Amino acid sequence: MQTSVQEKKYEEIIAKLKKEGIRVTKVRSQIIKVIIMNEHPTINDIRNKLEERISNINVMSIYNTLDLLLEKHLLFANTFNGKEICYEIQDLKSVHLKCDNCLTITHIDAKELESMNTSQLKELAIKHGLLLDHFKIEIHGLCKKCNLQ
Repeated sequence: MQTSVQEKKYEEIIAKLKKEGIRVTKVRSQIIKVIIMNEHPTINDIRNKLEERISNINVMSIYNTLDLLLEKHLLFANTFNGKEICYEIQDLKSVHLKCDNCLTITHIDAKELESMNTSQLKELAIKHGLLLDHFKIEIHGLCKKCNLQ
């Protein structure tokens, strides 16, 4: 793994899976690492990275693992371009900025989001009968480069 933050995230996910009695196979472990180390990988990105590490990878194993991680709320599935699904490890707060012209996606990292006051979102959820667990926000507009054109 590249950074201590990525390593910590990996260890948290593995611990959650083990706590629920879910086997952590080599394939599952590698899929989690690929997603953590690559920003918004698609299924093809994941498969290509896995093929570098594991010979004869079964594509259904990838899909089944992604489904499991989604079901356990350890993974987000995003469709930024309306075509391909991109995956990322779930954070309690997830914000993406999308340029509607060049389709660039900027992921706002956890450190920037720590200073955000999310109590209003929590209050809004409670008002409508929902206990807030996590949130995903996608903000659309024009990036600096496209705005200057």
